[in-house]
Amino acid sequence: MDTTKMIRWLALLSLCISACSTTVNLSCHTYPTPEFRDKCMECSGMKVKAVPKYLPSSLQMLLMTGTAITSVDNTTFERSRLPELKVLYLTAGALTSVGAHAFCSLPALIMLYLDNNRLEILNELSFSCNQKLTTVSLQNNRSLFKLPRLISPSVETLELENCSLTSIDVATVEGMTALKVLSLTGNRGLQCDFVKAQFKQARPDLRVNCEDSAGDTLSSVFPSDEGRTSEKSLYEPHSTINNTKSIIDDEKTTSEKSFTESDFTIKNTKNITSDEKHTSEKSLTESDSAIGKTIKDNTDDIERNETDVIKNKEKDTYANTAPDIWLTAVIVIIIVIPIIIILVDVYRYIYRHRNSVQKSQSDDPSEQPLNEIA
Repeated sequence: MDTTKMIRWLALLSLCISACSTTVNLSCHTYPTPEFRDKCMECSGMKVKAVPKYLPSSLQMLLMTGTAITSVDNTTFERSRLPELKVLYLTAGALTSVGAHAFCSLPALIMLYLDNNRLEILNELSFSCNQKLTTVSLQNNRSLFKLPRLISPSVETLELENCSLTSIDVATVEGMTALKVLSLTGNRGLQCDFVKAQFKQARPDLRVNCEDSAGDTLSSVFPSDEGRTSEKSLYEPHSTINNTKSIIDDEKTTSEKSFTESDFTIKNTKNITSDEKHTSEKSLTESDSAIGKTIKDNTDDIERNETDVIKNKEKDTYANTAPDIWLTAVIVIIIVIPIIIILVDVYRYIYRHRNSVQKSQSDDPSEQPLNEIA
């Protein structure tokens, strides 16, 4: 009976530990967005070394930034079971390779962002399974020097900005039949003029954004119109000079008359300016005192605002850390209490078993000493 009880307690302890490890994940939390609301989660940080298994099946957006995940293959998302996931961010981490059929377990995926990683290897079948995928972003992967012949029936936008590509040709995206926008800005090793000319001939419907895509100006597009305008402007000044000469003569007589009137006006304004001088000096003194008071009030307001900001930050920090401390304490209590109970039961079982053995030995006459029998 005691052995059965001990086994039951051990089973209860194992279930408790497994439940705690599966239901509580300190690395993941909900991330509310206007579009997805409660169907978005974030699992970020270097503590995340794999995609969490137990995520809500109704999840539509997953943010994974700064993680320690180095590679993605066809088994990475298979355990998570996310049939409704539409947007995936796996950015700013340690990702170096993406294998074939890596995202086949995400049939509803529409947007995929793998920016700011250390991506070196990209398999040509990485996106081939995803029939709804329209946007793939691989920006700022400085270790990406070459692309394979990618295959996708649905991707419309492929962003490869600020990578280290040295060459790309039409064959690279020949298998991407739905591609409409190819962004290559920031790849210093590419010869953009040659690349755009090549794609324009083979894929005229494809828009290629490269380093010198905005180099043309209106002056180079319409040189004939500009030439005609300049020739016309050479003859217009002569007629203008002849017309303005007569205007200047008329204005000369008018200006002489205005000088006489202005002398009288200047004399009258001297008296006015002397009075205004005293008034302005007085107003300057008053404004100086008002400005000093205003500066002092603004300084006091800034100091009060800084104090309030510091207090609010302290409150936010406490509010963020308090739930984690309580959660850790609850987990420790849940695990420690069953262990203590099991140890007490084991000790009682051993103690009772030892007493029963001693009692049985004392009751058996064959075990008594010979002198007592005599």
